[in-house]
Amino acid sequence: MIKVFVDDKPLVFAENFSDENYIRYTKLPSPQQLTDDFKKSDINGGFFMTHQVEHDFNQFSSQFKVIFAAGGVIFNDDDKLLMIKRLGKWDLPKGKMDEGESAEETALREVCEETGVCHAKIISQLDDTYHIYQLRGQYILKRTYWFRMLSDTSEKIKPQTEEDILEVKWKNKDEVKTALKNSYGSVRDLLSKYITD
Repeated sequence: MIKVFVDDKPLVFAENFSDENYIRYTKLPSPQQLTDDFKKSDINGGFFMTHQVEHDFNQFSSQFKVIFAAGGVIFNDDDKLLMIKRLGKWDLPKGKMDEGESAEETALREVCEETGVCHAKIISQLDDTYHIYQLRGQYILKRTYWFRMLSDTSEKIKPQTEEDILEVKWKNKDEVKTALKNSYGSVRDLLSKYITD
């Protein structure tokens, strides 16, 4: 299964999926059709059922300029999660990959720049997230590679205010649940396993 978010609504590519509040697409939607459909308030998302999830997703992706990013899901020894507040929403540190940079290098660099945590260690790779947005009239598909990281709490955290990050906080599970009410669909989806564990 692959989910692509348009604002907070997912387009799901899967072999089996059913939800009466989701639009079922029988052919791959265009970017314009998808954004128009998802503006309807009674729609929670859409789905495209296929036995060739990867193939059809790649075909869908070919309609977009694809940008690659990477970020960190950083925990400390107390199992608290490091979150940032950017533009009024709780998020995770991430950013665009520089040319010649690996996803792991990008994730570690962005975590350091955006939070001040510069000695985190990558533990494992998590699921990628995808979201669609428009920039200067062009549809963009952003693929973000995510890495679970571990950091001790002795490092001083500091928000990168020039990137509109106003807060950086270690949050326990209950605090994360509250923060996710004011976050993004792709972040909620990524962290859903952590919240239910």
